[in-house]
Amino acid sequence: TPRVIGCRACAFKFYPEVSGKMLSPGQIEALLTTGKTGVLKGFHSKKTGKSFEAALKLNHEAKLEFVYSRKPTRA
Repeated sequence: TPRVIGCRACAFKFYPEVSGKMLSPGQIEALLTTGKTGVLKGFHSKKTGKSFEAALKLNHEAKLEFVYSRKPTRA
């Protein structure tokens, strides 16, 4: 997997390593064709030092964002 993925026709680029997780070619393809991935495990927070899972999406500025699944609340 390359260190930087980008478009030669525009300024779009991103790094396939996100929070300590290297995205697979299939995950990169899903992100570029649909704008999102499914939930992925293995991200690592620099702030808390803990591992977490989330989906990735490209926002309206073509920047990566985490999409966290909501945990059920206790009644």
